[in-house]
Amino acid sequence: MPHVLLEGAIDAADLQQALEPTAVQTGAGVRKTRGVFLGRDGQTLLVESTVVEGGVNRSFLTRIERKQEGHVSVRIEPTTPVERTAGVARTVAWIADRVLDATPGARRIQTNIPDDA
Repeated sequence: MPHVLLEGAIDAADLQQALEPTAVQTGAGVRKTRGVFLGRDGQTLLVESTVVEGGVNRSFLTRIERKQEGHVSVRIEPTTPVERTAGVARTVAWIADRVLDATPGARRIQTNIPDDA
């Protein structure tokens, strides 16, 4: 499953405000985010995510969650029934980049998404 691990002072409530709905045209289609929902635990966000590639629309939830180790995981919500395509993986990486942009000092520490995905 595509995922990115981040490290830093990433606050879920602040991120909820920073991750505004966005659409970006890519060479192969479109990436979009819409609603961002904060979990009751105050540590988890669900982001409504969509990628359009090859004329096919794939909608899914991206989970941003603080782990016990202190890292933040950005991944597809496991219960989301979406085909794990290169476009879906790139969208997860794009959302992780948006988290990094909104969080000074945060950094990517691990990913299984290749740069050319």
